[in-house]
Amino acid sequence: MDNKIASYSRISDILRCLESTADNHSSIEICALIGYSQEENLYYLSFENNISPDPRNFFCISPARYLKFKQSYKIIAIFHSHVSGDEKASPFDIKMAENCCVPFMIFSLNSRKFNFYEPQNKEYDVNLVSRFKENFL
Repeated sequence: MDNKIASYSRISDILRCLESTADNHSSIEICALIGYSQEENLYYLSFENNISPDPRNFFCISPARYLKFKQSYKIIAIFHSHVSGDEKASPFDIKMAENCCVPFMIFSLNSRKFNFYEPQNKEYDVNLVSRFKENFL
């Protein structure tokens, strides 16, 4: 997976990109970071290598890459695809979102739907995430 960071002015373009990339890598869970720059009024998407030992069923992003992205952009969500099953957050997804205090956005290759899980403890801009979610849920 290429670690390029791309900018978007429209959320619909991000969703299309996430969906097509998941389709093109359908044998593993793809993962990405979604952020926002207030100064530029742009959304940023960074596809990340899935470094999990079992990338078909789980995902893992480099902590250093996550922290570097978080220094430059306001985090909206950590994205990953589900190769099998639906778009709902698994118990493991919920545990990980709660641990990092950041929403998880999930796309299911089976149902062709997105889902957004927000943890109880929040280390992100709630209003920014709400505006982002309004555009696709």
